[in-house]
Amino acid sequence: MRSVISSKFFFMCLILGFALTGGACAQSDEYNHPLGGKKAPEASLRDVSGTPQQLGSLIKGKKAVLFFWATWCPHCRSQIKELSTRKEEMAKENITLVLIDIGEPAAKVSSFMKAQGIDLPVLLDVEGAAAETYQVFGIPTMFFIGADGIIRDGYNGFPDDYKELLK
Repeated sequence: MRSVISSKFFFMCLILGFALTGGACAQSDEYNHPLGGKKAPEASLRDVSGTPQQLGSLIKGKKAVLFFWATWCPHCRSQIKELSTRKEEMAKENITLVLIDIGEPAAKVSSFMKAQGIDLPVLLDVEGAAAETYQVFGIPTMFFIGADGIIRDGYNGFPDDYKELLK
């Protein structure tokens, strides 16, 4: 089990990364993530109702977009609205969308989603373990994963050519 010190350190680094980039993670949406070209790591999370979920089983054999975010992040809020508008389009393309909130309790996340009128499932990364595993250094961060389970790349925004990334 991870120590409280490492969790606090991770969150401080996450917030520092957010602050140093002026509230967005990068000038460009693409940043050639170090996990690009590698197998997507496994992560054990819970959904907002408390049900355990294995990330690998949710995306196995499917094209997927993982979206790491938090309710307090302004750029995350705009990106989540963008993802919500593309929900049906992505479903038609057989792309699985997985939202992963970092560091917040279920009640706060559920309340935010309801208040925004957004109907997307959310997994909770309360201690930041999945974000640490995925080397998330700022939010929002999106990972595009091919049906072969390989991470194509990480982005800080939703690229127009996302379908090309997932081929």
